[in-house]
Amino acid sequence: MARSAWRSAFEWLLALNLAASVLEGLLALSSWSFPEALALSLFVEACVFLLLGGGMDLSASVLFTELRQRLFSSKEGYSATRHREAQRRGRTFAALGAVLLLESILASLL
Repeated sequence: MARSAWRSAFEWLLALNLAASVLEGLLALSSWSFPEALALSLFVEACVFLLLGGGMDLSASVLFTELRQRLFSSKEGYSATRHREAQRRGRTFAALGAVLLLESILASLL
C-alpha cells in the first residue's frame, strides 16, 4: 500500500512539473527572460505545494471534522491520531513549498 502512495505522489509531482514547464515556456515565448520565467513558475509551484500541505493538515483538524459532522451528517469523529498523520503527510508538501519559495526568491534576485 505504501508503494501506491509513493507512486501517486510521484505522478502528482510529475504533473505539476509538466504544468510549471509549460508555464515557463509560455512566459519565455512572450518576451520574458528565462530567469524571470523561472522565478514565476517556481513561485506558482511553491504556492501550490504550500496550499496542498496546509489543506492536508486542515482537513483532519477539529474545526473541519466538526463542519463535516454538521453539514454532511458524518458519523466520523475527531481523532488526534488521524490529525497527527495528516500533519505528517502535509509537512512534506509544506517543506517542499518552502524550498521552492526560496528557490524562487533566489532566481528573482539573479
